[in-house]
Amino acid sequence: MPTMKLLERVRFTSHAFVSLYSAAYKAGILDTKQSLRTAVLTYAALARYRFTTAREVELGAAVCPARNALIDDEGVLSYKQLRDQSRTVAKWLLKLKHDQAIPTLRIAIMARNGRGIIIPMAAKGYSGGELFLINVGSSPEQLAGIISENDINVLFLDDEFADRLPGSRDNLTVVWAHTASPHGDELTTERIILNGDAGMPELPIFPKHGDIVIMSSGTTGIPKGVRRAEPILPFVIAGYLRAVPWTAGLTVQATASMFHIWAGLRPT
Repeated sequence: MPTMKLLERVRFTSHAFVSLYSAAYKAGILDTKQSLRTAVLTYAALARYRFTTAREVELGAAVCPARNALIDDEGVLSYKQLRDQSRTVAKWLLKLKHDQAIPTLRIAIMARNGRGIIIPMAAKGYSGGELFLINVGSSPEQLAGIISENDINVLFLDDEFADRLPGSRDNLTVVWAHTASPHGDELTTERIILNGDAGMPELPIFPKHGDIVIMSSGTTGIPKGVRRAEPILPFVIAGYLRAVPWTAGLTVQATASMFHIWAGLRPT
């Protein structure tokens, strides 16, 4: 029976490889005429970062650094800018981990679409740790419960949700993600980026990739986490590419929240 299970696994993986590469080639994502440099960068980034947001940002910056990576309410970021800013936040996270003797970074994000959610997602891929995506519709009680039950030690939060923060925040560092008003000396993603990475720890060559936890929203009670490992290869993407006419270089408007989009892109 164990042999059959192994054979079934090999058969499934082989079929998934063929399906993924076929769909990616038809979408123009894979190019048989790509340079040796691009091929090396692709597999090197995959080996280091798996299929995390960090891998996507890293490879985009290496192959097309000046191309627009993200357009949001705050403006436009190229892939190089997005990579550099994400790396800076990742180094800040590593310094926080060292300074506060945190065993494992447990990073939560409650933010709308934009750099406020993308940068900390990419930073997690660079620094390592676990990532918790929280529905922006979560109540103050639900947010407090998520923080407490999951031992969250870093929270990136859009300031429009400031009224949902729990009063007691022991062992929790709050970083304002997207801001609509000044925050003085409080931590913001923008302030972390502007302060730069001088004196910060170096990024690990092979980060310890923890899970992404989707805090499934419920109408009542504390949302329960749905764990998904960071995939080594994005087999699930093949189905999307066959069904949706996405092609390389296409600009896509993400109307649905990243909380829901990322849940759909994670393998089951």
